[in-house]
Amino acid sequence: MIDPLKEVFASTSLITKLGAAALAFVGASVLHSLTPMVIGTIVTLVLLDALTGLGVAIKKRRVSSKKWYRSLVKLSNYAILMIVAGLAGDIQILAWLSSTFLLLIVVTELISLLENISLLEPKLLPAQIVKVLHLIKD
Repeated sequence: MIDPLKEVFASTSLITKLGAAALAFVGASVLHSLTPMVIGTIVTLVLLDALTGLGVAIKKRRVSSKKWYRSLVKLSNYAILMIVAGLAGDIQILAWLSSTFLLLIVVTELISLLENISLLEPKLLPAQIVKVLHLIKD
């Protein structure tokens, strides 16, 4: 009887096996450090930011493919930061880096979301927050 798993491992090169092992290690490290709640929070904030950003673009009549491309670049950067955060969480000396990266992503998204809300409906936010957002933006 032929074992398909054994056949696959026998037919793959050493480089492929090492690559798969490295990918499995990175995946396990990231999943270990990033809880579903953290990932869900980041995904929710990114989606809300994208939707409110689209609302601002429609309101200003400036919908552009360049903005969506920049969003893809931002998401790629977030993915890299999350991978590094996951790996750093496994190293005792760098454990602080993990939470710092994740906090940076959340704060960035929250500020962007508040900016978008202030442009869509300025009366939804207290005047002091709108002033601070204008100071940050300038």
